[in-house]
Amino acid sequence: MLSLVFAIKPEDYATEVLNDPWDMTEVTGSTPIWHTKDIAAIGGLWESTGFTDSISGMFEGILDPGISGNQFTGDISLAIQEDSLIDTDSFYNLSFAAVCMSPNGNSTVARGTDLYLWCVAANGDTLTANLSNEIEIGSIRNGTDQWEMYGPLDLRTVNGLGWNSDGVSEFWLSFRIEKPAMPAIPKPIDIRVGWVKLTE
Repeated sequence: MLSLVFAIKPEDYATEVLNDPWDMTEVTGSTPIWHTKDIAAIGGLWESTGFTDSISGMFEGILDPGISGNQFTGDISLAIQEDSLIDTDSFYNLSFAAVCMSPNGNSTVARGTDLYLWCVAANGDTLTANLSNEIEIGSIRNGTDQWEMYGPLDLRTVNGLGWNSDGVSEFWLSFRIEKPAMPAIPKPIDIRVGWVKLTE
């Protein structure tokens, strides 16, 4: 008897709804300073002149140590369909590829930034959680040779996030790490993201 095994590829929000995966593809012409329209907005301590497109298909940004505060924070808002919500009943498995390159502290330590997720729900509430507390994610590893794929993480299982059937209108990833204590002088941190998927 002949047996066939079918591998079912889960649908991805950006691919299915936007017809444009969050693969950080560069755009030409009138572009945002971060070089890709897969990211709708940024926030935090990004250095305004620190975005590059030296590697095709990758978001590259630098967190500026000169901005006040005791924590490096870099937020990116993934592009979603205008005037609509992400269907949280259909799309809830998060995976991505990223790396942190920080010269601060002991360079032999692979731990880099924590990753937070924050979203705006349909009712206006902000949903947030530290995804680095989840075994599927952990901390974003530090070092040029520490490029890694993370997930998938079922967001419905993340304690305190509240990923439910309301839908979300904004979807942000936030890279966070404490600045070194005085008298050390903090140095810029390079964050790179290759792709993000939110699948069934």
